[in-house]
Amino acid sequence: MKRISLAAAGITVSCLLAACGGGGDTDTSASQSADTRAESAQAELRREAQAQARQRPEQFTAGPREVNDTIVWQQQETTVGGTTQQRSYGDRITAVEADGSFSFNRGTPGGVTFERYRANADGNRLSREYVNNGNLCTYDPNRNFVSYPLHVGKVWASQWNYQCALGYRETATQLSAVTGRETITIAAGSFDALRIGYVTLYTRSNDANLHNGANGEAAYLVESTCWWATSVQRIVKCTYRNTYFGATPAPAGYLKTYALEASYIGKVYFPDASRQVGQSSRWTETDTQLGGAVINRSYTQTITAVNADGSYNIDRAEANGFISERYLNDRAGNRVTRFISSTSNACAFNPRRDYLSFPLYVGKTWSSGWNYSCALGYREDAAHTARVEALEPVTTAAGTFNALRVSFQTVLTNSNDFQLQNGPAGQATYRNDGTCWWDVDGQRIVKCDIANTFEGPAPATYRQRYVTELAAVLQP
Repeated sequence: MKRISLAAAGITVSCLLAACGGGGDTDTSASQSADTRAESAQAELRREAQAQARQRPEQFTAGPREVNDTIVWQQQETTVGGTTQQRSYGDRITAVEADGSFSFNRGTPGGVTFERYRANADGNRLSREYVNNGNLCTYDPNRNFVSYPLHVGKVWASQWNYQCALGYRETATQLSAVTGRETITIAAGSFDALRIGYVTLYTRSNDANLHNGANGEAAYLVESTCWWATSVQRIVKCTYRNTYFGATPAPAGYLKTYALEASYIGKVYFPDASRQVGQSSRWTETDTQLGGAVINRSYTQTITAVNADGSYNIDRAEANGFISERYLNDRAGNRVTRFISSTSNACAFNPRRDYLSFPLYVGKTWSSGWNYSCALGYREDAAHTARVEALEPVTTAAGTFNALRVSFQTVLTNSNDFQLQNGPAGQATYRNDGTCWWDVDGQRIVKCDIANTFEGPAPATYRQRYVTELAAVLQP
């Protein structure tokens, strides 16, 4: 197999470390250490790939991307100071362009985005934006972690410059090689995977916390191994080891080693972050009472306020225009408070009525509980379990929606409804068994079908079943 090195791609490690005759002062011993370590690791990686090379290897290409494709990562870290920690985050695709390039957000398990990225069609990063300060960084030409087609024994060299609007910069030179094919088992499952090794030397860094960083000549080395799963056509696991060069030690909080693996691969959905005052929709509701009567009604829901934490207020207006109820929902759309206008009764769900738990994805289950209490005296406790069963079309009067079907059961206890068995003693019990459909594009529930089961007799006018669905979007 033809030998491929950083030098073969026109990249000279020692020249980069010495700034090729330009820039400020350099530290010769640090440069030599980085040069020696990088060349040794590069040679070992190349030998490993050559040993696995085949005459006619099976080749693999990039897979298609779609909006909401998500990988949830579990990461373990060890710092230079010896501190270890674990964290979880998700990468979710938010847009796919005609040329195959795409954007994705990196966020917390609760859906709070802290970084935004752009990548080319091969998945190699083009830019990175830090949400907290708006710092936009670019990779020129790209951070070349994958070069298609992939096959066992393939070796390639690449280089990029990383430059940030707020001033940070560095140059990366990298040798990459597919060193084998094996089955790996991670949190997301078992995968047939290509093992890819990387030796990445970062130079010309102006990180003032590193040796010679004040002169823009800091250097560090990252040796890593990633596994590219053939079934999902993505990297699903990586391990990293960082080496910092020079007499000035790296800060104790800097990463020394870290490893990440996918715990979930598929479509994942987060709560709507684009709610606006004035958004309005019309709903229909069909109630079937225990006595057999069927009552049909319609109402309108309008957002009246969006708060800094993402929670929002809703007015419910009946067909005659009377505002019968006012709600406060949290960012995820779960109800927090309810005000009943006819009796001026203020009620609260503590901590909230947890019908939805984000992020949502097929197969997710959760359990929650809350206390419901009203100023005029009513109270009950809820134990709620739910599962996302499928992604499917659902049709209402407003149209057909691509929706997640969420089934749930809510057991209500300690009710003091005096019309129910044991209610006068504050120990009445009943149950809700329901299914709701959450529109993944509009990011809202568009239909619910809920049945009530009472322990003991209940008044004929109490609801046995009710179905509510979106009839029309009045103001997007």
